[in-house]
Amino acid sequence: MQHRLDSHPAYRLSLSVDGRDLSGDYILLEAMNIRCIGPNLCIIQAGPLGDGLLDVVRAAANEKDQIMRFLANRLEGAAGSPGLTVQQARHVHIECAGARVHIDDDLWPKESFPARNSKFIIDISVKRQSLEILLPA
Repeated sequence: MQHRLDSHPAYRLSLSVDGRDLSGDYILLEAMNIRCIGPNLCIIQAGPLGDGLLDVVRAAANEKDQIMRFLANRLEGAAGSPGLTVQQARHVHIECAGARVHIDDDLWPKESFPARNSKFIIDISVKRQSLEILLPA
């Protein structure tokens, strides 16, 4: 991940979080309801399951060094988080062109997708208690 991040460009995103315009150049944007991404990288303290909210994690282009330090610390076995901007939201709207993204761990668009530079839109809404999770006692 350090190698990929080192050569990873920032992408210009049109971003709206609960109607608030947060457009900008980002190297990381996660809309999540769990604490960890990728290979067990816990980047936030997630809210309670079933709260009807997403945790939206943003890293602007100028925060690349901060993430690189976090990854280096994790490789050395240190705990902690990267200290990125996190806000809770019910609705996230993203528009972008020319980027490839991970949606539920799948890379999109696929290599075979013909219009690689075309604009895409991701619109995520969450409803409170729309999924019931049963846990052992």
